[in-house]
Order: sequence, then C-alpha cells, then structure tokens
Amino acid sequence: MTIRNRHRWLALVMLLSLGGCGPSVKIVQPADGEVVEASSLVARMDFSAPARTFQVVLDGSDVSRGFFLTDSQAAGQVTGLTTGDHVLSVYYLATTGFEDTDQVVFSVSVPVSLDSISASPLTLDLTAGETASLTITGHMSDGTTEDLTADANTLYGSSDTGIVSVSETGVVTGVAAGTATIGVAFDGVSTTIPVTVTAAAG
Repeated sequence: MTIRNRHRWLALVMLLSLGGCGPSVKIVQPADGEVVEASSLVARMDFSAPARTFQVVLDGSDVSRGFFLTDSQAAGQVTGLTTGDHVLSVYYLATTGFEDTDQVVFSVSVPVSLDSISASPLTLDLTAGETASLTITGHMSDGTTEDLTADANTLYGSSDTGIVSVSETGVVTGVAAGTATIGVAFDGVSTTIPVTVTAAAG
C-alpha cells in the first residue's frame, strides 16, 4: 500500500467512525411497511441535532419545499399519492457536518366505500297475510358486492304500516289492501321497494 493510499484508507476509516457516532435522522411517520388509506399524509422526521440542511425525496423527486423545520424535527404534507408502494427518503446534514440518511417504504391503498344498494325483488305484489323476503345487496367502490340483508346496520321501514310491514331482517308482510313503499338504508345510502297488497280471497 502506497503512502497516499494509506492516508486515504485512514481518512475513510476516520470518517466512518465519526459518522457512526455523529448526529442521526429517523423518519417517524410514516412507519416502514405502513399501509395508508389516503392520497396525502403528513410525514415527520426527527434529527438528533439541529440541521444545517436536509432534503426529503419521494420516489426520486425532491419534495423538501413542502417541509418546515421546528427545533430538531421536520414535518410536511406529501400529496398526490397513488395506489401502491412509495419510497420516502431524508438526507440530513447537521451543523457539526456529519451526514446521515433514513428511508422507509410505505404503501397506499384506496379505501373501499359503499356506492349504492339494491333490493331483490325490485317490487312486491302480496296478498294480505302473505310474506316475502328481501335480499339487500351493497355495491362497493372496488366493484365487489356484499349481502347486507341481515346486517345490524341495515334499516328497514314502511311508508304505511297499515298496508305493509317489514322486519329488521327484511321480511315483508302484507297487512291490508293498498299500496305502500318499503325503504331500506345503510350507511347513508338508500333504496325503495314499491309494494302492492291485495285483499285475501274469501
């Protein structure tokens, strides 16, 4: 080993040694491996010593402009997140000159919501005293469906209980001749079923 290379090697060892005990940075939000259900989130990172400068990078793009520094913590809102995995990195230079970096990988999932509900059958024709069962289906934002018929949060009601009644599980009973409507609601979404009741024979 030449003298020049030896000096370079010693300098590298000293730098690594000093860097290992120098100031550090830690991304505290989002957590590594976290799954968030939002298109934006507030990211935070803690510095063990005041920062001289720092850079925040999301998926290779500098987003530092949206961050502000308070004491030894940087925070900012990351927006425009799409479904899938994202890499958030921070590069930190302390006032003492020692550098550190941290990186987390987090995922974004789209929350599933209820778009609409439907009833089967769409209409009912009953005679007084006759019963029929409704099937209530929830249509979700991701294209899936759920049977909500017996869900405790599914609410049933009749526009005229003197003509037709309905149970908490969607069983409809004709009471007397006439027309009425059964209303069904779940999580703020509703539908109606027209009902015609005829008098029982005899």
